Amino acid sequence: MYEIKDSVLAVTAGTQALCLQDIRTRACVQLTAVRPVLSLRETGGQLEYEMAGGIHVRVWLDTDHALLMQVSAPEDMPHALPHPFVCRPEAGQRLLLTIDEGICLRTEAPDTFLCVPRPCCGRECTMPFTAILLPQHYLMTVLDTEWDAQLQLRRSADGLLYDTVEWLPSLGQWLYARRLRYYFAPGRTTAVCKQFRQYRTRQGLLTTLREKQAQDPDVDRLVGAANVWLWHDDYEQLMYANAQKDVDIDNTKEIARIAAQMQAAGMTRIIWGIFFGADAKCVP
Repeated sequence: MYEIKDSVLAVTAGTQALCLQDIRTRACVQLTAVRPVLSLRETGGQLEYEMAGGIHVRVWLDTDHALLMQVSAPEDMPHALPHPFVCRPEAGQRLLLTIDEGICLRTEAPDTFLCVPRPCCGRECTMPFTAILLPQHYLMTVLDTEWDAQLQLRRSADGLLYDTVEWLPSLGQWLYARRLRYYFAPGRTTAVCKQFRQYRTRQGLLTTLREKQAQDPDVDRLVGAANVWLWHDDYEQLMYANAQKDVDIDNTKEIARIAAQMQAAGMTRIIWGIFFGADAKCVP
């Protein structure tokens, strides 16, 4: 067994699992290895795992009290590689996913349309992180290298949902090391979102609405705007059913009619979410 720690987080490492402990509250969470570990050593405050299949995992603590994992693999690996560690689910936990506008699922949730691979960069996952909401803490996973990765929801042997990251080949090869970080701290959904904001701020990627307004005066038109999402009458059938009804998916005339009513009522600032492929030109 090996241990690395800072003022907030203590990490105990074995060949089967990593245990993260919040030093302030004594709460713990475990990450389980999903592939055979051939060797484990500690060097200079870093843990080095050698795993089956030529997989190498380096683990260390960052200055922001995150546990970092960097995964290396043989260059000729042509297929997706599930991240070598997962947090096994327990009943009563919730998964916080950045799919579309954000979804929170109970681990006991029944079969869901979300159990398909989703790219971690783009509309499918709008921000490259997931989180498990525990009774008083959260375990947040943030992808430092989100480009060749996908999110996959799976079920444990006892039927509970959990999420895992799958690293994808780059141009058919493993061309660079992949890295993610874990944050384990007290709090719930708001704390998770604040943690990601701080993460992006440290990267220099946060631009506030006021800063955008200085760059583009038209941003002022967003202030006080209504955020409108106009759903299709057959929304649930179109989104979730295996067989779709023969319907007008674009629904262009109805969208134009409702937009005209809003403008006639004096609504001049609208953020308009058009769904199911309708042409934005139909909005007057």
